[in-house]
Amino acid sequence: MTKAIVVHHKSYATIEATVRSLRDSGIALGDILVVDNSEDEPPQQEVLRSLLDVEIIFIQNRGYGAAVNRGVEHLAESGPLTPYTLVTTHELVLAPESLRALAAALDRGGKVAAVGPKLLLHGTSSEQVWSVGGYLTKRLKLPRHNTVCSKPLRTSECHGVEWIDGACILYRTEVLQKHKLDESFFMYMEELEQQYRMRMDGWTVAHVPLARAWQATNGVPPYYLGRNMVILHSRHFGWWTTAAAVCHILAKESAKAILGRTIPKAPIAVLRGIWDGVQVVFRSR
Repeated sequence: MTKAIVVHHKSYATIEATVRSLRDSGIALGDILVVDNSEDEPPQQEVLRSLLDVEIIFIQNRGYGAAVNRGVEHLAESGPLTPYTLVTTHELVLAPESLRALAAALDRGGKVAAVGPKLLLHGTSSEQVWSVGGYLTKRLKLPRHNTVCSKPLRTSECHGVEWIDGACILYRTEVLQKHKLDESFFMYMEELEQQYRMRMDGWTVAHVPLARAWQATNGVPPYYLGRNMVILHSRHFGWWTTAAAVCHILAKESAKAILGRTIPKAPIAVLRGIWDGVQVVFRSR
């Protein structure tokens, strides 16, 4: 019913637990594909093979989106696709029964294209919420995580959101094939942009309250915050919104640097990201 793609990049200490949690959730080892873009030498690749009893493909590091896209292509080349495809990152640990809850939400039919669990931080003993889906702010269209779900629904139900975090997403495979991830983002915000396109195509995305997973995250680095905000906004919200959004980000990061809440060079990293993002946009036209 479900195959899984795990994006792995130099996280040998966590990948075993990720694969184990998928197996314990009911996905056969033969249906788990690890896409490794670490670009390590053969000895280190053998270390990864020794850790995992699943199929692994090694690819050039062109980012998260490229790894997911290549994983979907590889599964299609290797045999029949399943109706649903689970995509996770290498530090994600899925709680037992969560995959069943996610699949039940898609089983209900309708126009739900992708669902995600409640994401918790810092290991399996923590209940600190990282995300229960996200939204875009009204005027500047800035991405924000919801950290509270106001609707404690039953397992088979879900709560519509504007986007769900790429650490763990269960997709309808046909929709994932049609709406590939935009590889120009490299990492961060590509799942948000993909799900925006899905919603413009008439689909919805949703959070499943009773599904849980744990991950580690440090947020978006300032460089990618500036760069990818330019790419996202210029493609969907126009240049005036783009300019306002990046000015807001630059002012906020500058204030944080002055107050000592971030590294002093963060505003410079944002500026460099904005410049590189503008170049990406114009090169793609």
